[in-house]
Amino acid sequence: MKSLIIRPWPPLAVCRAIAVVQLLVGLGALAGGALLVADPSGSLLGMPSVLLGRMPFRTYLVPGVLLYTLVGGGNVVAGLLSWKRQALAGLAAITFGAALAIYIGVEWYAIALTHPLQFVLFAVALLLVACGIAFVWPGLRSFGARHAPAVPAVR
Repeated sequence: MKSLIIRPWPPLAVCRAIAVVQLLVGLGALAGGALLVADPSGSLLGMPSVLLGRMPFRTYLVPGVLLYTLVGGGNVVAGLLSWKRQALAGLAAITFGAALAIYIGVEWYAIALTHPLQFVLFAVALLLVACGIAFVWPGLRSFGARHAPAVPAVR
């Protein structure tokens, strides 16, 4: 099976810019997740536990672990892959951009309070998914063309 490596790669500056965004998102999520795990009451971030009304748990421990591992760790790894222009950079951008979008969506549902930063992060998540698709699209298109079933000619 052929790899989904992009040839030619996007310009180095584009890959680095995407990597910086992913690293900033990841490091911010690592910090936020660590604070929620350290104090699951949410008081370190000024988040009262009453905001968890629609969630199946009463502390911020589970959201903190998910924020730290999935959003934080995932985007840091994706950022490193993008920085080094690795073959899995596009798929990582799609995966962890989508993870951020889902996390923000659940946050909007669970916490009736919204903050402007949530809108910015949701837009960044969609941007990362779009960039990831742009990274892998040429590989998918050429892979599909080589492996498409033969279509009989119509007479």
